[in-house]
Amino acid sequence: MLYATTKISMCNAVIMAHNIRRLGTPPSIAIVILASVKLDSHPTSEWSAALDAANAVQVPVEPWTSSSLQGRSSVWWESLTKLRIFEERGYDKVVYLDADMWLHRNLDHLFMLKRNNDVNDDPHEPPPRSHQATLDQPKATSTDVDSSMLWAPRAYYISPQPFFASTLMVFTPSNARFRQLYDAVTQSTRQDYFDMDVLNDVWDPVTFLPSHYVVLNSELLNSPSLVFEFANASDRIAHTYAHHFSALPNGTYGKPWEVDRPVGHKWRTKRKAAPLFYQLFDMYLDANDRLCPWLQPRDVGRHPPQDS
Repeated sequence: MLYATTKISMCNAVIMAHNIRRLGTPPSIAIVILASVKLDSHPTSEWSAALDAANAVQVPVEPWTSSSLQGRSSVWWESLTKLRIFEERGYDKVVYLDADMWLHRNLDHLFMLKRNNDVNDDPHEPPPRSHQATLDQPKATSTDVDSSMLWAPRAYYISPQPFFASTLMVFTPSNARFRQLYDAVTQSTRQDYFDMDVLNDVWDPVTFLPSHYVVLNSELLNSPSLVFEFANASDRIAHTYAHHFSALPNGTYGKPWEVDRPVGHKWRTKRKAAPLFYQLFDMYLDANDRLCPWLQPRDVGRHPPQDS
């Protein structure tokens, strides 16, 4: 499951949906994009064709705007819409992905997770193809708070711990849990109360996925050294499931749609950066050009590539 509130986030969701299929997820596993009803007036033939090609379904939802995020960039204003993924829509288990990531490996084995079980994934071997699963039949009864489960990787870059990331989550949807999340937001007086903060305040228990499932792309800069349980950084990079875009080519915070490709398609590279850091930008921009022809410059807000 993915979500989108703007045309650029819909483009990102389309790119992610195509990557999911490219990595082997069969059509029998639904890809659902929860899209703000404000996007209903925007679809084009190219947009619809891109969704159809990935066997992805767009489901309209009401956007969720929070006053605590009004001082932030517009990209955050409706970001709590993401929490609607926890509403029940007939699925026993959902694998959710943030769309501003690049997916490297198949995740179908996550549908096999059971209550109180850790993920069965040897970090040095891809999960066997037999671990691919289809969604269970739609549920006839509602899921209460106690029976709603969640698995997620640790947000290793945040202190204090434990604190889980909301970039990749496996869970049983629950209207009761969603009501808890909704109440936590509406009753909070905190500023900058992001979805990850809300989830960590409300959801218990949580089972942690291995940290190499989602790694920040900034870890690929400046002589990568993050290894987790692996022998070295190269081994960790090879087994990472998804890199989450958090850094621009100059090392500052940003997203890949904010930067144009440099002249000649040659980035000014940092000497100690892993080559994959720049390859991720090329792969994203290639996919953006190919799958999102409906985007206009005003939708993207790109500026020239930022040098080191």
